[in-house]
Amino acid sequence: NSILDLKGSKDAVLDAEKYFFQLTAETLRNARLSVLSCGFIWSVETSPGKWEPYSYRTNGLMEDAQLNKRSYVAFLNEKSEQCQVIFSCMEEVYQKRKRKVRRTRIDSSLPNYWDLSSSSSIQRIVLSALSQEYKEAVNQFDSTMKNKYTNIMKIERIQNVRWYKQVLSYRLLSKHKFTNIN
Repeated sequence: NSILDLKGSKDAVLDAEKYFFQLTAETLRNARLSVLSCGFIWSVETSPGKWEPYSYRTNGLMEDAQLNKRSYVAFLNEKSEQCQVIFSCMEEVYQKRKRKVRRTRIDSSLPNYWDLSSSSSIQRIVLSALSQEYKEAVNQFDSTMKNKYTNIMKIERIQNVRWYKQVLSYRLLSKHKFTNIN
C-alpha cells in the first residue's frame, strides 16, 4: 500500500487522477478477463459462511499452481502475510491460522460489473456514485422524473442470476426469431 502525492494545478491533478483511475480500471478489467478465461475464482472463508475472493493476481497464481498439479502455492496476501494454500486439504495456512479455501466456477454470461464474491444467487448491491452504471441509472431516472425529486440517497442493483439468464435467453431468442422473418 503506497501513497502518491500529486502536486500541480487543480486541473492537472484532477486529470492525472482521472487517468490513473482509468488505467487502474483497465488493468482490473484485463485481470478479470484473464480470470474469466480460466473460468474459476478462488475464495477464502474469512468467518463462518463469509467468503472473500482472492485478488486477481493471487487468483492467477493459485489457478496456475492447481493446473500444474503443485501440492501448494505460497503468496503474500493484502495484509502482507506470507500464506500458503495446500490443495490436498483446500486450506490457507498462515502461521497457526488455518482457513478453508474454495475454487468456484464463474459464469461468463454474467455482466462484468456484477459482484461475484458471494455464493448467493440473489444479492442487493449499492452502486457507487462514481460508477458508470450509477450515472446511467440517474440519467434514465432524470428523463422521466426531472425536477420531481430533491435528492437520490442511493441506487441499488438487485443481482438475480436466474432472472438475468431468463431475460438474456428471451432477448437472444427474440432477436433470432425477429431477424429471420421475411
